[in-house]
Amino acid sequence: FNGEVLETDVISQLGSLVSVLIPARRGDLAGALRIGKRLDRIQCYSSITFFMARGIVSRKSTVEIGPRQGDYIIDITIEGEE
Repeated sequence: FNGEVLETDVISQLGSLVSVLIPARRGDLAGALRIGKRLDRIQCYSSITFFMARGIVSRKSTVEIGPRQGDYIIDITIEGEE
């Protein structure tokens, strides 16, 4: 997935921990995002800011119930800006 751009929804953010939602149809990507995987180029943006960051996958789980059942929640610990 080197060089692939994937836009995801941030479902929560607490300090340097960001949780994103990966659709079930992208199970290939969720499988590649193993715990401990280093992500060197993360683009973070909102309506008030934009920055590049580095991070590490710290947790991965699957949504068990509800309308997003089967989707993946990936927690990324942001280590610093580029």
